[in-house]
Amino acid sequence: MEERTITYRFNEEDCPVNPLKARKCFLQAMEFWSRFDPRLVFVESEKSRPNLTFIWEPHPKHPDKVARCINSGKNHWFLAFDPCNKWAAGPIKRLLAIGDCLRLIAAHEIGHALGLVHLDSTDSLMYQTQSNPHIS
Repeated sequence: MEERTITYRFNEEDCPVNPLKARKCFLQAMEFWSRFDPRLVFVESEKSRPNLTFIWEPHPKHPDKVARCINSGKNHWFLAFDPCNKWAAGPIKRLLAIGDCLRLIAAHEIGHALGLVHLDSTDSLMYQTQSNPHIS
């Protein structure tokens, strides 16, 4: 079984939650995909163009979108999360709710970077709209 190494980098600029907690959520999202396909190996990199770059940036045309996967070519994707989203505000009562939401959405966006498209099944990770009852 041949490994597929995927490099990543976190950009903590404009991170609206504790960067260590955000990093943990992103790492757990990557761990999900490694468990799903053991050939996937995620390695943190300081390269200027890793395969995945996690950033905090609102969608320029659709303010209702909380995250997106941007293919910038040559095997590089920006996984952009809206810093204006209520990741750590609103009716959230416990940190787990924040982590569950960010982890779930990160896993969804990583799925796009891996080549997956949206599915019609509402209980699929790759369903077009993810919701979290803890976030308004």
